[in-house]
This record gives sequence, C-alpha cells and structure tokens, in this order.
Amino acid sequence: MLYIVKKILFFIAILLITVGCRQPGRDRFHRWLEESDKLKVLCTTVFVGELVQSVGGDDLNIIVLIPPQSDPHSYQLVKGDDEKFRRADCIFYSGLGLEHRGALARYLSSHNAVPVTAKLEKEEIIVDGVSIDPHVWLDLSLWSKGVDCIVETLSKKRAEHRNLYKENGKRVKETLLFLHEKIYSLLQAVPDDRRYLVTTHNAYQYFSRAYLATQEERRSGEWKRRCMAPEGLAPESQINTRDLYAVVEYIFEHKIPIVFAEYGMNRDSLEKVVKSARSKGHEISIAKERLYSDSMVSDEQMTHEKMLEHNAQVIVEGLHEKGG
Repeated sequence: MLYIVKKILFFIAILLITVGCRQPGRDRFHRWLEESDKLKVLCTTVFVGELVQSVGGDDLNIIVLIPPQSDPHSYQLVKGDDEKFRRADCIFYSGLGLEHRGALARYLSSHNAVPVTAKLEKEEIIVDGVSIDPHVWLDLSLWSKGVDCIVETLSKKRAEHRNLYKENGKRVKETLLFLHEKIYSLLQAVPDDRRYLVTTHNAYQYFSRAYLATQEERRSGEWKRRCMAPEGLAPESQINTRDLYAVVEYIFEHKIPIVFAEYGMNRDSLEKVVKSARSKGHEISIAKERLYSDSMVSDEQMTHEKMLEHNAQVIVEGLHEKGG
C-alpha cells in the first residue's frame, strides 16, 4: 500500500511540474530570469524537461525552449531564445539529430548542452537509411537511461545535492520501467498477427521494437516489419507514389484494419493510403483518436507517461478491430 501511495504522490508531483514547464507567455520567461537559489535549466522539449525536473525536483527552475505543440524537427530560434541560452546554468536536449536545425544545433554545441540520449549503446539506436531515428522517448526502457546523464550533470553543478539527485534518479527509473512493463504486457496481449502499426510518419520504430515485436524479432532485427509509415522521420517529409504503394502493399500483406494519425500532423498522406486501399477492396479506416509522437497539443495536463499510456490504449483498441 505504501508503494502505491508513493507512486500516486510521485505522479501528482510530475503533473504539477509539467504544467509549470509548459506555462505559456513572457511571464514564465521573466520569472525564470529572476535571481534565485535554484539552478536555471533550459530544456529543448517537454519530454526532456519532465525527465530533468523529475531528477532535480525543487532545486531546479526549468524553462522549455520548444513549445509542446511545435514540431521539434523544424524548430527555429525566435526572439529571446538567445538570452535563454546565455542565462542557463545548464542545458539539456534530446539529441540523435532531433534538434537539427542550423541555428539551434549551433547554439546547443557552443553552449555545451547535454544530450539525454548520450548513454545509449550503438546497437540500441535505430538508423533509418542514412538518418538516425531520434524518437527514443517512445521506448521508456531506453528513455530511462537519460536519468544517468542528468544525475551526472546536475551533480557537477551542485555536488552537495548529489545524493538527492541519485535518490530521485533511482525512483524515476523504477517508475519508467514499471510503466514500460505495463505497456509491453498490454501490447503483447494483442494477437501476434495483428500487431502491425501504420502511422503518419516514421516515428514509431522504437515503440514497435519495444512493445509490438517478439523477443526473437528484436534479436534478429525482424522487428522492423512491425511498423510502416508513408512519411519519413521528420514530419516535413512528403509522400510520393512509391511510398504510397509500399504502405498499401504492407496493409494488404498483414490485413491491417486501421491506421493512426498523429497530433499536430496533417492526415492527407493517411487519407491517400486509405483511399487507395479501399479502391482495391480492402476495408480500412483511420482511428478516431490520434496518437502523440513529437508533440503534445490537446491537453496541458498531459504528461509523457500519460501520453504513452494513451497511445498504447488507442493502438490496442484499434488493432483488435476486424480487418478487411
């Protein structure tokens, strides 16, 4: 019972932290600039901000650079962002090429920012063609490894709080891995021949490898057959006839009954896929509920953990539908 109470209190704390990280407008920025005994921390995304705050707790004053409704792949610096970099005591970013736009990438490099994905092993990182897939936050077992980077960085800034950061980090890891196992069990309960995922853009490779694939597929690399998307790793990618044909063939091969759109992204490519599949006699639809991938735009109280639980539930319900 005590363990459950601690988990509830922890999630409440994270919820309050998340709302604080996302508070809009100049007021939040000005309060962050005020002098205080807290470390001023700049994080590129809400996902990174939540993870850092959960480790540092009340010792940190965090501001998130990229608004939660924005696409981190294409974010360009705006007025005031340079001051955030100058005034921050430490800076964290996701890494693996997510924040790849010219000015932003240069600022991160020149200000010694810390990527929370730095502890990942080479074999854990997914490479799609010549591009590295940055969507690690969709696999909680890998995302939890960012905790060590955060603990190390914060401990260098404030050695007197090292034990606090380590204790918080241990608890955060346990929480993330607990949820990881919960989502894994939920998805693995879907019959093997239905665990195939089609989404708007190619953001769900880490998710599919972690939660849809079998253990043997993860070892052999065959997990890649579990997911498909008409658009590439970055949402600005455009569908072409070859990609459309490949996705439709994939749908027919695996008798997929439903495809999933993502928040903050245009559904045009999926609608083309559905139209093409239907014209060939396949019964298919687009799920009513959208998935979260790069951004969280519908609810200011949505946390990273709630986001993944939402995604898992929507996918499970969709894959259980009868296909054509």
